Amino acid sequence: MRYRAFLIILIGVALSSQVSGQTLPDESAGDPKYICGDVNNNGTINLLDVVMLFTYLFNMGPVLPNPDAADVDKIPGLTNNDIQYILNYLFRAGPRPNCPPYADSLIQVTNDSLEVRNRAVPPGISKCKVEFWLHSTDTVPGVSIPFSYFCETSQLICDSISFEGSLYSQGDMKRAVADNEAGKALLMNSTANFSHITMPSDGLIASAWFTLTPSVDTQFIQIKITTYPPSNVAIFSRYKWNNPTYAFLPRFDCVDPDGDGFGDPGNPTNICPEDNCPAVYNPRQEDGDGDGVGNACDNCPNYPNANQLDTDGDDIGDMCDFVCGDANGDDYVTMLDAYFLINFLYLHGPSPYPLHSADTNHSGKVNILDITGIITFLYKGADDPDCPGL
Repeated sequence: MRYRAFLIILIGVALSSQVSGQTLPDESAGDPKYICGDVNNNGTINLLDVVMLFTYLFNMGPVLPNPDAADVDKIPGLTNNDIQYILNYLFRAGPRPNCPPYADSLIQVTNDSLEVRNRAVPPGISKCKVEFWLHSTDTVPGVSIPFSYFCETSQLICDSISFEGSLYSQGDMKRAVADNEAGKALLMNSTANFSHITMPSDGLIASAWFTLTPSVDTQFIQIKITTYPPSNVAIFSRYKWNNPTYAFLPRFDCVDPDGDGFGDPGNPTNICPEDNCPAVYNPRQEDGDGDGVGNACDNCPNYPNANQLDTDGDDIGDMCDFVCGDANGDDYVTMLDAYFLINFLYLHGPSPYPLHSADTNHSGKVNILDITGIITFLYKGADDPDCPGL
């Protein structure tokens, strides 16, 4: 109802002003068939263009004759900022519309970042809330976040999206919609009276609730910035009436070449969790031996070896690349290994490498029992030595 009320006011103002506007010579660099800002393609720029763009953005009107003519703010994609740009041009002597291709297409990107939290869904859980956090202290007249959502292990349904905190009470043109068939959603919030929205102090701007099929394993919801008409670019608009228009793009600040939602180590700007296998897709981040290297890429997944040392280059880490009971490292288990251990334990001789290759009874210690284990294996028909890491 608020959208329609605002639309009625716009139409009334347009009619009362006899739909006067500014007719411009055609200076569009890329297409001589339209006037930049002439959204309805009637040869002039006036409030009726604002009305048509407004109805299009909020799915209350027809498809635009030429979307490029409505993209007036030098920022790719149609958003509420284009409406404000035209109004500023018509009534506040603002800069003239500037449509694609742009004379200056550079979008200034600041250090502000968009963070998505709570993507891991614990076992047995069917409902999950994903939170959107914007780290910024600026006031803005408009927010636009088109995003996709996906879970590789379950059908994912977006039940609801809502603004949080100060954004819940601010802004008079809000939109939060989800298209579960496409797996895409859109968050938009802006003002119609040229005022600004103050970002919440804690950074939380919105939440989305999802339903998925419970699993015995942890599941992962993937959220990514995407294109979703009518807002085909994610923008947090920072518009100043008497200064050039510029914007900043929300960034996930996550260097993540393998696309599993966890960022490469060594990137201090990452706001996503650190990936324990940067070159291998492993959204579950399983690490059975707890050495910080995920099972998917650990060359010794059964024994901690954070340095991943592999002396012979056979892709099996040194901590797992041995014959159990072979204390002297000659690839055989003989009495020489028993002598080697006696020398190590009682005569300050060299240590087996790795040390646990001599832990033949899997006790976590190397002692006299391991020596007797080798001897009984060799001469008494005892069970094979059993070392950690194998």
